[in-house]
Amino acid sequence: MDTSWSPLCLVTPERVLLLSDDFPEESFPPLTVRVCVVPQEIMLEVRLSHSWYDTRLQTEMFNETLELVPEAIVDFWTPDSYFHHAKDTKNVKLIKEPASLRITPNKLIKYTMMTMVTIGCPMSYHFYPMDHQTCRLELQSCELKGR
Repeated sequence: MDTSWSPLCLVTPERVLLLSDDFPEESFPPLTVRVCVVPQEIMLEVRLSHSWYDTRLQTEMFNETLELVPEAIVDFWTPDSYFHHAKDTKNVKLIKEPASLRITPNKLIKYTMMTMVTIGCPMSYHFYPMDHQTCRLELQSCELKGR
């Protein structure tokens, strides 16, 4: 048990949401969720995948998907995504960060990583223990001005 967690937090190893309709549900590992009553926040472990095309890439020399070390992502343009209402984000790391970077011959870049996100979530316990809480996890991007 992690002693840094408040005794007012509930930890549940349940599958709580499907992050993308592009993947079958069984491809997602169970999520660990921590709900804190006092600060009204929820912590999620999220497998986040971004895909985008970069027409500047010269991929004519290979006809199969190229898998690169995830650290090579710093050499590419990346979207400026962030979680709306995030109080904290942390990259998951065991021996190394679980991530992957792939480039397809049609210039598609796919980057996948694991992250822990703590978001603020206003909760109401008027109907406890029969209450129902809804917390929105919104992934946003800053707008590029002048184009």
